[in-house]
Amino acid sequence: LITRLHTAREAGWIWRLILDATATLLLLVCITGLVLWQSLPKRRMIGSAAIILSVGAVVLAYCLCVS
Repeated sequence: LITRLHTAREAGWIWRLILDATATLLLLVCITGLVLWQSLPKRRMIGSAAIILSVGAVVLAYCLCVS
């Protein structure tokens, strides 16, 4: 059931629109957060380290789970 809801395989166009709008909003919030984080001089180093560690964790999780 959760997989079918997530992929919107059997859902109507309204559900697909809600999913697309939610994904777009989350992406926009993430991008603006990163831009704000990098624009603050005192927080730039912490933000850069957090981004690098996060990307590394995602790549590691991908390699462990997919490979």
